[in-house]
Amino acid sequence: MGKPLHVLLVEDSPDDAELLELELLRGGFMPTIRRVETGDEMRSALAASPDWDVVLSDYHLPTFSADAALATLQETGLDLPFIIMSGVVRAEDAVNLLKRGAHDFLDKASLARLVPAIEREIRDAHERVQRRQAEERVRVLSLATEQSPVSVVITDREGIIGYVNPKFEKATGYSAAESVGRPIDFIHRRDGGEETYRAMWATIRSGQEWRGEFCNQRRDGQLFWEYATVSPLEDANGVITHFVAVKEDITARRSYEERLLRQANYDDLTGLPNRLLMLDRLEQGIAVAHRRNAFAALLYIDLDRFKNVNDSLGHTAGDRLLKEAASRLSECVREGDTLARMGGDEFVIILPGVDSGVAVQKVADRILDIFSPPFSIIGQDHFVTASIGISLFPNDGSDGQVLLRNAELSMYKAKEQGRGRYQFFTRELNERMQERLLLEKQLRGAAGR
Repeated sequence: MGKPLHVLLVEDSPDDAELLELELLRGGFMPTIRRVETGDEMRSALAASPDWDVVLSDYHLPTFSADAALATLQETGLDLPFIIMSGVVRAEDAVNLLKRGAHDFLDKASLARLVPAIEREIRDAHERVQRRQAEERVRVLSLATEQSPVSVVITDREGIIGYVNPKFEKATGYSAAESVGRPIDFIHRRDGGEETYRAMWATIRSGQEWRGEFCNQRRDGQLFWEYATVSPLEDANGVITHFVAVKEDITARRSYEERLLRQANYDDLTGLPNRLLMLDRLEQGIAVAHRRNAFAALLYIDLDRFKNVNDSLGHTAGDRLLKEAASRLSECVREGDTLARMGGDEFVIILPGVDSGVAVQKVADRILDIFSPPFSIIGQDHFVTASIGISLFPNDGSDGQVLLRNAELSMYKAKEQGRGRYQFFTRELNERMQERLLLEKQLRGAAGR
């Protein structure tokens, strides 16, 4: 079965049309031919179907011509092979039409070249379509890159920038002229993140895509965070020739995440670690003490007579006192220690890796001393002391919850003894606690009966 071929034939001779059809059949085609003789007929045929494969045109017709037919085809914008067939035509006229866009010229008296010419021109037309499609894809990709809402950077194999898009210029403050020729990390903040860059290069040079976050510096010195996807570009042989980085500014997102993290782990009023973070630090302190075969201490601190200030002067005054108390307590801890607010007027200090109870006692004495001066609140002096309960790892407990409970119990014992003092956890306190728990259990049992 022959190859389908849709032919628009500009020809006034039915006999010549028949001869042409026979030649196409002999050449292995199965032609569908529509013959037209005027410009209107040709325009109508071109508008009726987009599926024409080739236009064959006689050079001269009574009311039409190859010159006019070529102009009619070009008006439509269709890229179809246009082949002129004639018996008598001057060479300069044929050359003129070829210059204007005709693809070939054949002698009607010798149609041996007809089939090869059609096959060649159809093949060339297909290649032109593919080339235009590729050019259009490049154009669209170029527009997408130029108008992208994220930064795009293309480098050579050594990471030297060859292209940046307008979003990169806007995000960094560096123009394309200032950026091209510089290494991709020239905006990278120099005091951190070197490991991140080393990991990135190791990944992309192995042919894999890398994703991660960078802290960069704008031209005006302002820092900003970007989430980057960096990919290698390979040639037809699989050799890496370039790298492309697509980067999104995530500064706002990072700031929001950091605020959420701080809200989850820190006290809003004092800025100190909250109970959640304190428990985590306590477990870390226990682990440090265990590794060093040392002690860890937990000091549970409650402000004496705070309620009097809060109730008489209001919550605003109470908040000011709590902030001042936190400030004083912060003077009693070293780097590596943790000062946390448990809530209300209760604070905790964690001392990891202390050598003995004597060192803990010195800290407790320091706290009592620093609470001796009055607090000046709304122009009045208020004496607020601290009662402190102390538990030690591993003597008073091997996990954080036990140490916390025992320190709190010791703090209440200090209050019973007159406030403004500290109390280490003792065996007696433990026995009293066990007795109280047993009594509570018996009372619940009796109530149940």
